[in-house]
Amino acid sequence: MTQIKYYLIAIVLIINILGCKKSQENPAGNIIVNISLQDQYGYNSSDKSGISIDLSSGTKSYSGITNTQGTCTFETMTSGLYRFKLNKTGYISNSSSPEISHKSDSIQTVASFEMTQIPTYNLTIDSIAFSTENDQRLFSYGNIINIDRPPSIQFGFIAYFGDNNQVSKDNYLFYHFGSILYYQITGTKYMSWVTAIVYPLLSSTNSTLYVRFYPKEKYFDWTTIRTESYGTPSGVFKWVIK
Repeated sequence: MTQIKYYLIAIVLIINILGCKKSQENPAGNIIVNISLQDQYGYNSSDKSGISIDLSSGTKSYSGITNTQGTCTFETMTSGLYRFKLNKTGYISNSSSPEISHKSDSIQTVASFEMTQIPTYNLTIDSIAFSTENDQRLFSYGNIINIDRPPSIQFGFIAYFGDNNQVSKDNYLFYHFGSILYYQITGTKYMSWVTAIVYPLLSSTNSTLYVRFYPKEKYFDWTTIRTESYGTPSGVFKWVIK
């Protein structure tokens, strides 16, 4: 009986050791999601509620909604790589595919993301001109419509160039990312930096090009085209190249 008792104790110890090892390799913990919200002018919003969050890892999926502080907690989540989809009408996530790794030695993981408002202002194009300093910069001038306060950040846009007046994001010869710095806005008038490398983009056969601007909100993977960030496009400007 004594020998059997020792065997039972040994088996219990082995089970406990394996159980502890398993829990250390794949512990349950909270994932706390914090989302900051900015308007189109670059100012933080005080109410960050109502942002829907879809969270997935492998075949598992979860969903939640942020509170006023922009926080949502997913409780007792196992270790793994989690991918997020953030959604709020009129806003875009700064990353097209946000994800975090919930590590095995973490009691909780905090994931912080940012969403910014898709532009509601409009741009007009009054003129386009080369730099006067004999470099490759191209500038544009016009008006910003429907703004109610000065921005604290640069306004971004994508300029599409085409050979006909139907130029658009779906019909163009080439495009370039442009920006309007906040100190380049006077009232509703603006000056923008369209591109710093204009000459390689132009063909010797181009004497006239048609241009349309699409205001866009900022995001981290800025060299990619994310049309969901676009606001209302400008009218088409006929640019006679001189």
